[in-house]
Amino acid sequence: MLDLPQLKFIWKSPTNFLSLQLLQLIYVDGCPKLKSIFSPTIIRSLPVLRQLEILNCEELEHIFDSGDAQELKSLFTCSQQVCFPKLEQIKVQTCNLLKFLFHNFEAGHFPSLRILEILQCSQIEKCFSFESEADIDGKVGRDKDSKQVLLQNLRNIILIHLPNFKEIHHGFQLKDDVYWTIKDCPEYSPIMGNILIISCLTFSHNYYFCFGQPQLLNSILL
Repeated sequence: MLDLPQLKFIWKSPTNFLSLQLLQLIYVDGCPKLKSIFSPTIIRSLPVLRQLEILNCEELEHIFDSGDAQELKSLFTCSQQVCFPKLEQIKVQTCNLLKFLFHNFEAGHFPSLRILEILQCSQIEKCFSFESEADIDGKVGRDKDSKQVLLQNLRNIILIHLPNFKEIHHGFQLKDDVYWTIKDCPEYSPIMGNILIISCLTFSHNYYFCFGQPQLLNSILL
């Protein structure tokens, strides 16, 4: 979907008979009136989706329709089905009303995710946000002082010009082999661990690419 200035809905109820079993790519660019992308009913029917790109949607507030909050919460807490088993790449750019990528939706629904890109989203604070962070601690069986490694296949994280971005996931710990590109994210301080920076190369002024978990990242980016 490209340059649709009047588009307000992608899916509209009823969606019970909608079948998207073979859809591999969702690309949305230049839809300034769009408020959300998915309804909970739709996300159950995307088993082979591999790539999700959302660009230049100025009024986008939620990737999942907040009007279906109860249904989404039920999906999050009760469903044993992995909603995006094949999704490998997520890119979100210039969506300045978006505060979270996924609200009340755990990272376990993205077992194949390899590339995560968030660019030029002035309001975004987190990738995964929950109404109660204590609830998610209990769900994954983790005590408050420990960190769990999630998104086991994640290899590339690109975060550029996100002035309010604070964290990817509450209690989230990166694997050692993640490649980082970080620019202009003054509020983001990744979880520190006993992981050495293997390399950190400057591509251009204030633009850094790191392999391994960034240690003392704020000092590096000065």
